[in-house]
Amino acid sequence: MNPSRALDQTDGGALDAGMPARHGVSAALLSVMMALLSYGVRLRGGMYSLEAFCWIAGAFGLCMISLYWFDWLGARRLSRVGLPLIVGISVTMNVILQVIFPPASYMDITKFSDFTPFLTLFIAFGATVIVATTETPWLLSRHKWLVLIAFLLTGIWMLVHTPHPAIDTFYVHQESSQALLEGRNPYAITVPNIYGPDTPYYPREFMSGDRMLFGYTYPPLSLLASLPGYALFGDHRVSMLVCLLAAGWLMASLTRGPLALFALATFLTFSRIYQVLESSWTEPLLVLLLAGTVFSALRGYRATPILFGLLLASKQHMLLFAPAGLLLLPQPWQFKQILNFFGKAAITGLVVTLPFILWDPHAFYNSVVAVHLALPPRWDSLSVTSLFHEMQWLAPPEITTLVLVALVYVIAWLRAPRTPAGFALTVTAAAFAFFVFGKGFLNYYFFVYGAACCTLAAMGEIPSPAPKLSSPG
Repeated sequence: MNPSRALDQTDGGALDAGMPARHGVSAALLSVMMALLSYGVRLRGGMYSLEAFCWIAGAFGLCMISLYWFDWLGARRLSRVGLPLIVGISVTMNVILQVIFPPASYMDITKFSDFTPFLTLFIAFGATVIVATTETPWLLSRHKWLVLIAFLLTGIWMLVHTPHPAIDTFYVHQESSQALLEGRNPYAITVPNIYGPDTPYYPREFMSGDRMLFGYTYPPLSLLASLPGYALFGDHRVSMLVCLLAAGWLMASLTRGPLALFALATFLTFSRIYQVLESSWTEPLLVLLLAGTVFSALRGYRATPILFGLLLASKQHMLLFAPAGLLLLPQPWQFKQILNFFGKAAITGLVVTLPFILWDPHAFYNSVVAVHLALPPRWDSLSVTSLFHEMQWLAPPEITTLVLVALVYVIAWLRAPRTPAGFALTVTAAAFAFFVFGKGFLNYYFFVYGAACCTLAAMGEIPSPAPKLSSPG
Protein backbone atom coordinates (compact mmCIF):
# COMPACT_ATOMS: atom_id res chain seq x y z
CA MET A 1 0.00 0.00 0.00
CA ASN A 2 1.22 3.49 -0.81
CA PRO A 3 1.97 5.18 2.55
CA SER A 4 0.71 8.55 1.36
CA ARG A 5 -2.65 7.02 0.42
CA ALA A 6 -2.87 5.04 3.65
CA LEU A 7 -2.39 8.18 5.67
CA ASP A 8 -5.46 9.78 4.22
CA GLN A 9 -7.78 6.91 5.12
CA THR A 10 -9.88 6.70 8.24
CA ASP A 11 -11.95 3.97 9.78
CA GLY A 12 -15.31 5.53 10.41
CA GLY A 13 -14.17 9.16 10.40
CA ALA A 14 -14.19 9.55 14.17
CA LEU A 15 -10.81 11.27 14.12
CA ASP A 16 -8.89 13.53 11.81
CA ALA A 17 -7.17 12.27 8.67
CA GLY A 18 -3.94 10.58 9.54
CA MET A 19 -5.34 9.19 12.78
CA PRO A 20 -7.53 6.15 12.09
CA ALA A 21 -10.33 5.65 14.56
CA ARG A 22 -9.20 2.09 15.23
CA HIS A 23 -5.98 3.51 16.69
CA GLY A 24 -7.66 6.10 18.89
CA VAL A 25 -7.93 4.08 22.12
CA SER A 26 -4.50 2.48 21.66
CA ALA A 27 -2.93 5.90 21.15
CA ALA A 28 -4.77 7.31 24.16
CA LEU A 29 -3.60 4.40 26.34
CA LEU A 30 0.01 4.94 25.24
CA SER A 31 -0.30 8.65 25.98
CA VAL A 32 -1.48 7.92 29.53
CA MET A 33 1.33 5.38 29.93
CA MET A 34 3.91 8.00 28.91
CA ALA A 35 2.42 10.53 31.32
CA LEU A 36 2.75 8.08 34.24
CA LEU A 37 6.30 7.20 33.22
CA SER A 38 7.33 10.84 32.86
CA TYR A 39 5.94 11.72 36.28
CA GLY A 40 7.44 8.64 37.93
CA VAL A 41 11.00 9.46 36.91
CA ARG A 42 10.44 13.13 37.75
CA LEU A 43 9.97 12.35 41.46
CA ARG A 44 13.55 11.36 42.32
CA GLY A 45 15.41 11.78 39.06
CA GLY A 46 14.89 8.16 38.06
CA MET A 47 16.06 6.85 41.44
CA TYR A 48 14.04 4.47 43.58
CA SER A 49 11.28 5.42 45.97
CA LEU A 50 8.13 3.44 46.66
CA GLU A 51 5.95 6.24 45.26
CA ALA A 52 8.03 6.51 42.08
CA PHE A 53 7.94 2.75 41.62
CA CYS A 54 4.15 2.71 41.86
CA TRP A 55 3.91 5.20 39.00
CA ILE A 56 6.39 3.20 36.93
CA ALA A 57 4.53 -0.05 37.66
CA GLY A 58 1.27 1.55 36.51
CA ALA A 59 2.93 2.69 33.30
CA PHE A 60 4.31 -0.80 32.69
CA GLY A 61 0.88 -2.32 33.18
CA LEU A 62 -0.65 0.02 30.58
CA CYS A 63 2.18 -0.79 28.19
CA MET A 64 1.47 -4.51 28.43
CA ILE A 65 -2.26 -3.93 28.00
CA SER A 66 -1.51 -1.97 24.83
CA LEU A 67 0.58 -4.85 23.51
CA TYR A 68 -1.70 -7.75 24.45
CA TRP A 69 -5.07 -6.22 23.58
CA PHE A 70 -3.97 -4.17 20.59
CA ASP A 71 -6.60 -5.68 18.25
CA TRP A 72 -9.38 -5.44 20.85
CA LEU A 73 -8.49 -1.82 21.55
CA GLY A 74 -8.41 -1.26 17.81
CA ALA A 75 -12.11 -2.10 17.66
CA ARG A 76 -12.94 0.60 20.23
CA ARG A 77 -13.66 4.10 19.05
CA LEU A 78 -12.65 7.41 20.57
CA SER A 79 -14.30 10.79 20.28
CA ARG A 80 -12.70 13.45 18.12
CA VAL A 81 -11.59 15.49 21.14
CA GLY A 82 -10.65 12.59 23.41
CA LEU A 83 -7.07 11.98 22.29
CA PRO A 84 -6.11 15.65 21.86
CA LEU A 85 -7.41 16.29 25.38
CA ILE A 86 -5.37 13.42 26.85
CA VAL A 87 -2.21 14.43 25.00
CA GLY A 88 -2.78 18.08 25.89
CA ILE A 89 -2.99 17.25 29.60
CA SER A 90 0.14 15.08 29.36
CA VAL A 91 2.18 17.72 27.54
CA THR A 92 0.98 20.48 29.85
CA MET A 93 1.95 18.40 32.89
CA ASN A 94 5.42 17.80 31.47
CA VAL A 95 6.04 21.46 30.75
CA ILE A 96 4.73 22.60 34.14
CA LEU A 97 7.06 20.12 35.86
CA GLN A 98 9.99 21.58 33.94
CA VAL A 99 8.97 25.13 34.88
CA ILE A 100 8.33 24.65 38.61
CA PHE A 101 11.31 22.32 39.19
CA PRO A 102 14.91 22.62 37.98
CA PRO A 103 14.97 20.89 34.58
CA ALA A 104 18.26 19.13 35.37
CA SER A 105 20.49 18.22 38.30
CA TYR A 106 23.56 20.44 37.93
CA MET A 107 22.04 23.83 37.12
CA ASP A 108 22.11 26.86 39.40
CA ILE A 109 18.80 28.54 38.70
CA THR A 110 18.03 31.42 41.04
CA LYS A 111 16.38 34.09 38.86
CA PHE A 112 13.00 34.07 37.20
CA SER A 113 14.59 35.31 33.99
CA ASP A 114 16.43 31.98 33.75
CA PHE A 115 13.09 30.35 33.00
CA THR A 116 12.39 32.50 29.93
CA PRO A 117 13.40 29.75 27.46
CA PHE A 118 11.04 27.33 29.16
CA LEU A 119 8.14 29.77 29.06
CA THR A 120 8.78 30.11 25.33
CA LEU A 121 8.82 26.35 25.01
CA PHE A 122 5.56 26.10 26.93
CA ILE A 123 3.84 28.44 24.46
CA ALA A 124 5.23 26.53 21.47
CA PHE A 125 4.15 23.11 22.73
CA GLY A 126 0.77 24.33 23.95
CA ALA A 127 0.08 25.76 20.52
CA THR A 128 1.17 22.48 18.92
CA VAL A 129 -1.61 20.54 20.61
CA ILE A 130 -4.19 23.09 19.50
CA VAL A 131 -2.93 23.27 15.93
CA ALA A 132 -2.70 19.47 15.68
CA THR A 133 -6.49 19.23 16.10
CA THR A 134 -7.13 21.45 13.08
CA GLU A 135 -7.15 20.56 9.41
CA THR A 136 -4.53 23.04 8.21
CA PRO A 137 -1.60 21.00 6.83
CA TRP A 138 0.69 23.95 6.02
CA LEU A 139 0.23 25.31 9.55
CA LEU A 140 1.03 21.89 11.03
CA SER A 141 4.26 21.79 9.02
CA ARG A 142 5.32 25.26 10.09
CA HIS A 143 4.56 24.57 13.73
CA LYS A 144 6.72 21.45 13.67
CA TRP A 145 9.74 23.61 12.88
CA LEU A 146 8.75 26.11 15.55
CA VAL A 147 8.78 23.32 18.14
CA LEU A 148 12.18 22.04 16.99
CA ILE A 149 13.70 25.53 17.03
CA ALA A 150 12.30 26.17 20.51
CA PHE A 151 13.87 22.97 21.80
CA LEU A 152 17.19 23.75 20.09
CA LEU A 153 17.38 27.10 21.88
CA THR A 154 16.56 25.60 25.28
CA GLY A 155 19.05 22.79 24.68
CA ILE A 156 21.83 25.26 23.90
CA TRP A 157 20.86 27.23 26.99
CA MET A 158 21.13 24.10 29.12
CA LEU A 159 24.58 23.18 27.77
CA VAL A 160 25.84 26.71 28.44
CA HIS A 161 24.57 26.56 32.03
CA THR A 162 26.16 23.15 32.77
CA PRO A 163 29.63 23.16 31.17
CA HIS A 164 31.04 20.51 33.58
CA PRO A 165 28.31 18.36 35.16
CA ALA A 166 29.46 16.30 38.13
CA ILE A 167 28.77 12.91 36.55
CA ASP A 168 31.26 10.31 35.35
CA THR A 169 29.68 9.79 31.92
CA PHE A 170 30.56 13.35 30.92
CA TYR A 171 34.27 12.87 31.59
CA VAL A 172 34.31 9.39 30.04
CA HIS A 173 32.95 10.81 26.79
CA GLN A 174 35.15 13.89 26.81
CA GLU A 175 38.43 12.05 27.43
CA SER A 176 37.55 9.19 25.08
CA SER A 177 36.74 11.66 22.31
CA GLN A 178 40.02 13.46 22.87
CA ALA A 179 41.92 10.17 22.79
CA LEU A 180 40.33 9.12 19.50
CA LEU A 181 41.11 12.49 17.91
CA GLU A 182 44.74 12.01 18.94
CA GLY A 183 44.83 8.53 17.43
CA ARG A 184 44.86 6.72 20.79
CA ASN A 185 42.64 3.76 21.60
CA PRO A 186 39.72 5.12 23.67
CA TYR A 187 39.24 1.69 25.26
CA ALA A 188 42.84 1.50 26.49
CA ILE A 189 42.89 4.81 28.40
CA THR A 190 41.99 5.48 32.03
CA VAL A 191 39.33 7.98 33.05
CA PRO A 192 38.95 10.25 36.10
CA ASN A 193 37.42 8.94 39.31
CA ILE A 194 35.33 11.97 40.24
CA TYR A 195 33.56 10.16 43.10
CA GLY A 196 36.59 9.40 45.28
CA PRO A 197 38.09 6.13 46.54
CA ASP A 198 35.06 5.19 48.65
CA THR A 199 32.51 5.35 45.87
CA PRO A 200 29.92 2.55 45.93
CA TYR A 201 29.42 2.80 42.18
CA TYR A 202 32.50 0.88 41.03
CA PRO A 203 34.45 -2.15 42.29
CA ARG A 204 37.78 -1.36 43.94
CA GLU A 205 39.75 -3.53 41.51
CA PHE A 206 38.95 -0.96 38.82
CA MET A 207 40.28 1.99 40.88
CA SER A 208 43.80 3.36 41.19
CA GLY A 209 44.20 6.68 42.93
CA ASP A 210 42.15 9.31 41.15
CA ARG A 211 41.78 7.21 37.98
CA MET A 212 39.46 4.41 36.90
CA LEU A 213 41.16 1.45 35.22
CA PHE A 214 38.98 1.34 32.13
CA GLY A 215 38.32 3.48 29.09
CA TYR A 216 35.19 4.15 27.06
CA THR A 217 32.41 1.99 28.48
CA TYR A 218 30.01 1.90 25.50
CA PRO A 219 30.17 0.35 22.04
CA PRO A 220 32.05 2.40 19.41
CA LEU A 221 28.98 3.71 17.61
CA SER A 222 28.07 5.94 20.56
CA LEU A 223 31.58 7.41 20.59
CA LEU A 224 31.60 7.95 16.84
CA ALA A 225 28.26 9.76 17.12
CA SER A 226 29.53 11.94 19.98
CA LEU A 227 32.81 12.83 18.28
CA PRO A 228 31.56 15.66 15.99
CA GLY A 229 30.18 17.64 18.94
CA TYR A 230 33.48 17.40 20.79
CA ALA A 231 35.63 18.12 17.73
CA LEU A 232 33.61 21.18 16.68
CA PHE A 233 32.44 22.65 19.98
CA GLY A 234 34.52 20.98 22.70
CA ASP A 235 31.39 19.34 24.15
CA HIS A 236 30.23 15.96 22.89
CA ARG A 237 26.72 16.65 24.22
CA VAL A 238 26.10 18.91 21.22
CA SER A 239 25.92 15.71 19.18
CA MET A 240 23.31 14.30 21.55
CA LEU A 241 21.29 17.51 21.22
CA VAL A 242 21.34 17.02 17.45
CA CYS A 243 20.20 13.41 17.97
CA LEU A 244 17.23 14.58 20.03
CA LEU A 245 16.24 17.10 17.36
CA ALA A 246 16.66 14.57 14.56
CA ALA A 247 14.64 11.96 16.45
CA GLY A 248 11.85 14.50 17.03
CA TRP A 249 11.86 15.49 13.36
CA LEU A 250 11.63 11.85 12.27
CA MET A 251 8.73 11.22 14.63
CA ALA A 252 6.87 14.24 13.29
CA SER A 253 7.58 13.06 9.73
CA LEU A 254 6.57 9.41 10.14
CA THR A 255 2.96 10.08 9.17
CA ARG A 256 0.77 13.03 8.29
CA GLY A 257 -1.78 14.25 10.78
CA PRO A 258 -2.13 14.79 14.53
CA LEU A 259 -0.49 11.61 15.88
CA ALA A 260 2.97 12.52 14.58
CA LEU A 261 2.66 16.03 16.02
CA PHE A 262 1.43 14.59 19.32
CA ALA A 263 4.46 12.30 19.41
CA LEU A 264 6.84 15.22 18.77
CA ALA A 265 5.30 17.36 21.51
CA THR A 266 5.19 14.46 23.97
CA PHE A 267 8.78 13.43 23.26
CA LEU A 268 10.42 16.83 23.58
CA THR A 269 8.52 17.68 26.77
CA PHE A 270 9.65 14.57 28.68
CA SER A 271 9.96 15.77 32.28
CA ARG A 272 13.67 14.90 32.53
CA ILE A 273 14.81 15.34 28.92
CA TYR A 274 17.24 18.12 29.81
CA GLN A 275 18.82 15.97 32.50
CA VAL A 276 19.32 13.21 29.93
CA LEU A 277 21.16 15.71 27.74
CA GLU A 278 23.05 17.28 30.62
CA SER A 279 24.28 13.93 31.97
CA SER A 280 25.94 12.77 28.71
CA TRP A 281 23.79 9.65 28.39
CA THR A 282 23.69 8.06 24.95
CA GLU A 283 19.97 7.23 24.84
CA PRO A 284 19.22 10.15 22.46
CA LEU A 285 21.23 8.24 19.83
CA LEU A 286 19.28 5.05 20.56
CA VAL A 287 15.93 6.80 20.13
CA LEU A 288 17.16 8.39 16.89
CA LEU A 289 18.17 5.01 15.47
CA LEU A 290 14.84 3.48 16.48
CA ALA A 291 12.94 6.36 14.88
CA GLY A 292 15.10 5.99 11.77
CA THR A 293 14.36 2.27 11.58
CA VAL A 294 10.62 2.88 11.85
CA PHE A 295 10.80 5.73 9.31
CA SER A 296 12.65 3.53 6.83
CA ALA A 297 10.38 0.53 7.37
CA LEU A 298 7.22 2.59 6.81
CA ARG A 299 8.54 3.56 3.41
CA GLY A 300 10.06 0.20 2.48
CA TYR A 301 13.58 1.62 2.13
CA ARG A 302 16.59 -0.65 1.62
CA ALA A 303 18.28 1.00 4.60
CA THR A 304 15.93 -0.65 7.11
CA PRO A 305 18.17 -3.65 8.03
CA ILE A 306 21.20 -1.32 8.14
CA LEU A 307 19.53 1.07 10.56
CA PHE A 308 18.28 -1.87 12.60
CA GLY A 309 21.85 -3.20 12.78
CA LEU A 310 23.11 0.18 13.98
CA LEU A 311 20.38 0.20 16.63
CA LEU A 312 21.49 -3.20 17.94
CA ALA A 313 25.15 -2.09 17.95
CA SER A 314 24.51 1.17 19.81
CA LYS A 315 24.61 -0.22 23.37
CA GLN A 316 25.32 -3.52 25.07
CA HIS A 317 21.77 -4.45 26.05
CA MET A 318 20.27 -3.45 22.70
CA LEU A 319 21.03 -6.94 21.35
CA LEU A 320 18.17 -8.18 23.54
CA PHE A 321 15.75 -6.40 21.24
CA ALA A 322 16.87 -8.20 18.08
CA PRO A 323 13.82 -10.56 18.08
CA ALA A 324 11.56 -7.54 17.63
CA GLY A 325 12.93 -7.24 14.10
CA LEU A 326 10.76 -10.18 13.06
CA LEU A 327 7.75 -7.87 13.22
CA LEU A 328 9.23 -5.90 10.33
CA LEU A 329 8.94 -8.98 8.13
CA PRO A 330 5.67 -10.19 6.61
CA GLN A 331 4.21 -13.55 7.53
CA PRO A 332 4.56 -16.37 6.89
CA TRP A 333 8.18 -15.90 7.83
CA GLN A 334 10.63 -17.39 5.35
CA PHE A 335 14.09 -18.53 6.36
CA LYS A 336 15.81 -16.84 3.42
CA GLN A 337 14.08 -13.56 4.15
CA ILE A 338 14.97 -13.70 7.85
CA LEU A 339 18.58 -14.60 7.05
CA ASN A 340 18.85 -11.74 4.55
CA PHE A 341 17.45 -9.15 6.96
CA PHE A 342 19.35 -10.17 10.10
CA GLY A 343 22.51 -10.94 8.12
CA LYS A 344 22.67 -7.38 6.85
CA ALA A 345 21.95 -6.07 10.34
CA ALA A 346 24.76 -8.21 11.80
CA ILE A 347 27.26 -7.13 9.14
CA THR A 348 26.41 -3.49 9.80
CA GLY A 349 27.03 -3.89 13.52
CA LEU A 350 30.32 -5.66 12.92
CA VAL A 351 31.54 -2.96 10.51
CA VAL A 352 31.30 -0.26 13.19
CA THR A 353 32.41 -2.44 16.12
CA LEU A 354 34.98 -4.97 14.95
CA PRO A 355 37.81 -2.48 14.15
CA PHE A 356 37.82 -1.30 17.78
CA ILE A 357 37.78 -4.88 19.05
CA LEU A 358 40.77 -5.79 16.89
CA TRP A 359 42.62 -2.63 17.94
CA ASP A 360 43.04 -4.11 21.44
CA PRO A 361 40.74 -7.05 22.32
CA HIS A 362 41.69 -7.07 26.01
CA ALA A 363 41.14 -3.33 26.47
CA PHE A 364 37.81 -3.51 24.65
CA TYR A 365 36.59 -6.43 26.78
CA ASN A 366 37.78 -4.73 29.97
CA SER A 367 35.95 -1.46 29.27
CA VAL A 368 32.81 -2.70 27.51
CA VAL A 369 32.15 -6.01 29.27
CA ALA A 370 34.25 -6.73 32.36
CA VAL A 371 33.62 -3.50 34.24
CA HIS A 372 29.85 -3.83 33.75
CA LEU A 373 29.83 -7.43 34.97
CA ALA A 374 31.74 -6.38 38.09
CA LEU A 375 29.47 -3.48 39.04
CA PRO A 376 28.02 -3.80 42.55
CA PRO A 377 24.22 -3.92 43.05
CA ARG A 378 22.40 -0.59 42.87
CA TRP A 379 19.56 -0.51 45.35
CA ASP A 380 18.65 2.98 44.21
CA SER A 381 17.60 1.74 40.76
CA LEU A 382 13.94 2.26 39.98
CA SER A 383 13.11 -1.42 39.63
CA VAL A 384 11.57 -4.50 41.18
CA THR A 385 14.94 -5.55 42.62
CA SER A 386 15.08 -2.37 44.72
CA LEU A 387 11.50 -2.93 45.86
CA PHE A 388 12.35 -6.47 47.01
CA HIS A 389 15.45 -5.15 48.77
CA GLU A 390 13.49 -2.46 50.61
CA MET A 391 10.79 -4.92 51.65
CA GLN A 392 13.44 -7.50 52.61
CA TRP A 393 11.85 -10.08 50.35
CA LEU A 394 13.75 -12.89 48.71
CA ALA A 395 14.93 -11.51 45.38
CA PRO A 396 14.03 -13.54 42.28
CA PRO A 397 16.93 -15.03 40.30
CA GLU A 398 18.45 -12.77 37.65
CA ILE A 399 17.30 -15.07 34.86
CA THR A 400 13.71 -14.05 35.73
CA THR A 401 14.24 -10.78 33.86
CA LEU A 402 15.24 -12.59 30.66
CA VAL A 403 12.30 -14.98 30.99
CA LEU A 404 9.91 -12.04 31.24
CA VAL A 405 11.46 -10.37 28.21
CA ALA A 406 11.04 -13.64 26.30
CA LEU A 407 7.39 -13.70 27.39
CA VAL A 408 6.94 -10.20 25.97
CA TYR A 409 8.22 -11.45 22.62
CA VAL A 410 5.85 -14.40 22.64
CA ILE A 411 2.94 -12.04 23.30
CA ALA A 412 4.15 -9.69 20.56
CA TRP A 413 4.52 -12.45 17.97
CA LEU A 414 0.99 -13.65 18.78
CA ARG A 415 -0.81 -10.35 19.26
CA ALA A 416 1.11 -7.37 17.84
CA PRO A 417 0.49 -6.16 14.26
CA ARG A 418 3.19 -6.87 11.64
CA THR A 419 3.80 -3.17 11.07
CA PRO A 420 6.50 -0.66 12.03
CA ALA A 421 4.16 0.52 14.79
CA GLY A 422 3.93 -3.06 16.10
CA PHE A 423 7.72 -3.30 15.98
CA ALA A 424 8.15 -0.08 17.96
CA LEU A 425 5.53 -1.14 20.50
CA THR A 426 7.31 -4.48 20.99
CA VAL A 427 10.64 -2.74 21.57
CA THR A 428 8.89 -0.46 24.06
CA ALA A 429 7.38 -3.37 26.01
CA ALA A 430 10.55 -5.53 25.93
CA ALA A 431 12.75 -2.65 27.07
CA PHE A 432 10.27 -1.71 29.80
CA ALA A 433 10.20 -5.30 31.10
CA PHE A 434 14.00 -5.56 31.02
CA PHE A 435 14.53 -2.35 32.98
CA VAL A 436 11.68 -2.55 35.48
CA PHE A 437 12.64 -6.10 36.49
CA GLY A 438 16.39 -5.54 36.14
CA LYS A 439 18.24 -2.30 36.72
CA GLY A 440 16.23 0.75 35.70
CA PHE A 441 17.50 4.33 35.79
CA LEU A 442 16.40 7.58 34.21
CA ASN A 443 18.30 7.15 30.96
CA TYR A 444 16.91 3.65 30.45
CA TYR A 445 13.35 4.79 30.99
CA PHE A 446 13.95 7.68 28.62
CA PHE A 447 14.57 5.13 25.88
CA VAL A 448 11.30 3.40 26.78
CA TYR A 449 9.56 6.77 26.59
CA GLY A 450 11.15 7.58 23.23
CA ALA A 451 10.18 4.16 21.85
CA ALA A 452 6.58 4.74 22.92
CA CYS A 453 6.64 8.10 21.11
CA CYS A 454 7.85 6.33 17.96
CA THR A 455 4.94 3.91 18.32
CA LEU A 456 2.46 6.75 18.71
CA ALA A 457 3.78 8.54 15.62
CA ALA A 458 3.77 5.35 13.52
CA MET A 459 0.13 4.69 14.39
CA GLY A 460 -0.87 7.31 11.85
CA GLU A 461 -0.38 4.51 9.30
CA ILE A 462 -3.34 2.11 9.09
CA PRO A 463 -2.01 -1.38 10.02
CA SER A 464 -0.93 -3.30 6.94
CA PRO A 465 1.72 -5.92 6.21
CA ALA A 466 5.22 -4.50 6.59
CA PRO A 467 7.03 -3.89 3.30
CA LYS A 468 8.84 -6.97 2.02
CA LEU A 469 12.50 -6.44 2.64
CA SER A 470 13.91 -9.35 0.64
CA SER A 471 13.61 -7.75 -2.76
CA PRO A 472 14.76 -4.18 -1.95
CA GLY A 473 17.27 -5.37 0.67
